[in-house]
Amino acid sequence: MQDSFKYRLWYPYYGQMYYTDLYGVSELLYSKTIGRHDIKYAVMQCTGLKDKTGRLIYDGDIVTGAIGGTQQTNPWVIKIPDIYVDIHRDDGYLRVDIASLEVVGNR
Repeated sequence: MQDSFKYRLWYPYYGQMYYTDLYGVSELLYSKTIGRHDIKYAVMQCTGLKDKTGRLIYDGDIVTGAIGGTQQTNPWVIKIPDIYVDIHRDDGYLRVDIASLEVVGNR
């Protein structure tokens, strides 16, 4: 399975993160919220990228790394599809060094 088709779902009610693929998202949503409309959850898609430690980077992850060759001290949040636009720009506006990224948390 391609990494970009991986998802994770956070359920604050259960205090757990669940990892699944594209097809498991709806099944997991149904099984955890059946008969309950008050349960909140967050679905996060994998970007298909890995940080410098080999950890998959998901939408909503908080990362640190280098932008334009300068190591950043302030972490930033990964947002799909912004990460693709930012990383693959050739106009010099923003160049993220993928090899320098490190996941330091998630929101």
